[in-house]
Amino acid sequence: MTVLPMDTLVTEFAAFWSRVMEGDRQSILFMISLYCFLVLGYSAIHQWRMRRWPSTTGHLVNMQKNVFSAHATRLDTTYRLNALYEYYVNGKQYQGRRVSAWVVVASHNAKGILDWQSRGVERIGDDQVRVFFNPEKPSKSVLIKPGQAGLAMTALGAVLPPGFYLYHYFL
Repeated sequence: MTVLPMDTLVTEFAAFWSRVMEGDRQSILFMISLYCFLVLGYSAIHQWRMRRWPSTTGHLVNMQKNVFSAHATRLDTTYRLNALYEYYVNGKQYQGRRVSAWVVVASHNAKGILDWQSRGVERIGDDQVRVFFNPEKPSKSVLIKPGQAGLAMTALGAVLPPGFYLYHYFL
């Protein structure tokens, strides 16, 4: 395997970046495919690891829909589900705010999606909930463990764009 000198790599990257900035379709699609592969691939790995997190019982202090981004008109305002919960791991108390691995932001007309998301929280009694936590860093937690369908969609989102790119330009 031949290793290119650093000045050649810099020159090639500069030429590639120029093609991207000029609007070259193949270069732009390559960048989009690379972005999807890296970001969604990392997310899929993270979700897969989260599915193996243990759980404990926690105290739900608050969970409600809050304004995420306010606008002049109500219809343009977006919302997200915010939570505050407390839980113990190995005798130490922690607080968590994340509801799930997915950050769901909904418009005014679609904020019912947030009600659907809140139904995924496993309640144990009136103010008790199941909390999933990272065993290596117990301060990291969620109320809803990633599902198989969401993990599969994320993984597909990571591999389909590069696959289509390779198929279109190289097969």
